Amino acid sequence: YLKRALSLETIMRTGELSSPAIIQNSEELWDVEAYNFLYGSQEALVLGTTVKDKNIHTFPINFYYEIIDPVTLLPVPMDAGKAEGELVVTMLFQGSKPLVRYRTGDFIRLRAAGEGDIFPSPTIEILGRLLDGLVLNDNVVQAYDLEQLLMSQVQGSLGYQIVIYNDGEDKLDINLEMLDKESETEEYISRIVSAFKDDLGLEVTVKYQELGAVVTTGALVNWKAARIIDKRQKGSDEAMKAAEEIARNRDLVLGR
Repeated sequence: YLKRALSLETIMRTGELSSPAIIQNSEELWDVEAYNFLYGSQEALVLGTTVKDKNIHTFPINFYYEIIDPVTLLPVPMDAGKAEGELVVTMLFQGSKPLVRYRTGDFIRLRAAGEGDIFPSPTIEILGRLLDGLVLNDNVVQAYDLEQLLMSQVQGSLGYQIVIYNDGEDKLDINLEMLDKESETEEYISRIVSAFKDDLGLEVTVKYQELGAVVTTGALVNWKAARIIDKRQKGSDEAMKAAEEIARNRDLVLGR
């Protein structure tokens, strides 16, 4: 109903940026063109924007971009045209904030411009906040890569939540909400289970269910609070508490 009533043609996503699989799901659900629009922060302003090819391009005239290893703080060299690590920026234009080698706290994949690109500057993929990285069976996994692996296996998904637990090894329970019952297929479950086993060596179980309002809090708290329940953690999870409180208040306002 909403798709017909709103007559949407384009969705521009900003704030919390999305993986390509989430973008594709948005396009299929709404029958639109969807983009990650702007990347930046209040401190560093706009560090990148999308163009027609849907890549987020940098502004080398305005900023000097560096990728560093967040542990050693050493520069990460470009290897085969790309580098992965924490983004550090220095502002170059007059009248800007005097930020010099400012650590953004964002885990980034920087790629050199390719031949024939619409815009000739390097592109960036935002892989999540450094603090949102997960260690699963001794392997560090980024939010972006988990989401991309999961959501690229399905069509018609409204969202997901992942529960991490350990019974001798780390395992995942994945809860998916779909647009309709016809989308709740055994094929999708089989594809997800196989993808996580093949790519990450993780055992997962998958079920379909309504997820509730907490998964829609997104960037209001952080990625993990909206989509991850880590039962391996000891003590209270303050970010999850904040997300649950936002969700409760939203439901009260909407009369649910």
